[in-house]
Amino acid sequence: MLGSADPEAGGALFRRQCAVCHSVNEGGRNGVGPNLYDVVGKPHGHLENFNYSAALKAHQGPWNYDELDRWLANPQGYAPGTRMGFVGLKDPKDRANVIAYLRSLSANPVPLP
Repeated sequence: MLGSADPEAGGALFRRQCAVCHSVNEGGRNGVGPNLYDVVGKPHGHLENFNYSAALKAHQGPWNYDELDRWLANPQGYAPGTRMGFVGLKDPKDRANVIAYLRSLSANPVPLP
């Protein structure tokens, strides 16, 4: 799905669904949720200036493409007890588009699988 994903469509969906809580500009402030600039490839709970839930901090490893897909599909199922109230994106294409958008928010995007 990522090979045919549309970062522009993902950005539009992000602005409608996610931007209420998350900023994405480099060095941007955290909101209700953490700033997501350059999040792809970073460890779970990597921002020291954000108070992540214990449920999310318990996840080891980076936000790779599979982890992001699972999270975006069902945040509560991925990390039971997370404070994120978003129910998730059911459409795999929507998730791929948002992930492609998040990937684009980096000076050195993580290579596609």
